[in-house]
Amino acid sequence: MVHYKISYFDARSLGEPARLILKYANVPFEDDRIPKDQWPTRKLVYLEWIVKAWDSIPKEAISKSFNTCEVTNAVGGSKDNEIHCFKPDGPVPTDRDLLKQARAEKKIIELIEEIDLSEDENNNVYDSEASVDD
Repeated sequence: MVHYKISYFDARSLGEPARLILKYANVPFEDDRIPKDQWPTRKLVYLEWIVKAWDSIPKEAISKSFNTCEVTNAVGGSKDNEIHCFKPDGPVPTDRDLLKQARAEKKIIELIEEIDLSEDENNNVYDSEASVDD
């Protein structure tokens, strides 16, 4: 028989969703609430376990799974076509264009802000609040 154990730091709401789901489904589980004084020690154990788990997975598999989950860390949209939901047979194939548009709008806003700051520096314009003596 499968034995479920929920280990979590005893802080408000952290383990509650998983506990409620298991209780609702009438699934027996061990509730391992970690007291605050044990947090530092247990965190190190968990972090070590997480690092070992990630290191055991091929990097290509991790990258591929992120794309499948619609996550990419490529800048400028160079890998948007690899994101599952944007593929021609994906759930929202046309939304890739909306993402491109949002990126372009963000870039325009950043450029305008950069130009404004540059003009302020060139014209010796400073924050009026900063120069007022009370």
